[in-house]
Amino acid sequence: MGGTAYAEVSVGSGLVVAFIAVIPVMIAALNLFWGEVPTPLEAAGIAFGLAGVVMLTQGQGFGASPEGLIAISLACITWCLGTVWTQRSLPLAAETQGMNRTRAQVVSELLNEPAAERRAREALLAGG
Repeated sequence: MGGTAYAEVSVGSGLVVAFIAVIPVMIAALNLFWGEVPTPLEAAGIAFGLAGVVMLTQGQGFGASPEGLIAISLACITWCLGTVWTQRSLPLAAETQGMNRTRAQVVSELLNEPAAERRAREALLAGG
């Protein structure tokens, strides 16, 4: 977001919003390299979002300095690359995986599975 803040000094707010509104399109385009095509609902959401930004920014000034345009462009590109990279490369946090196990234990308990109940009780006693 540093590039966006830097650009806000010399780029019109309407133009900054337009750049940021294109980010979902850029992310969807990058995901195509991995064979991930947006669902019709996702594509409709992206289209409606862009249409909304067009309506909101009508009449806004689009004045900008070259440095500001470079800053906002780099900010948007790196935002998209970082988003796609984290979707592909970084594992889920350990806390998230633990929550999935806890949910599984709760479901097992709700289904009255005695072994699962015993394991859940033992895990609780061991942890605390």
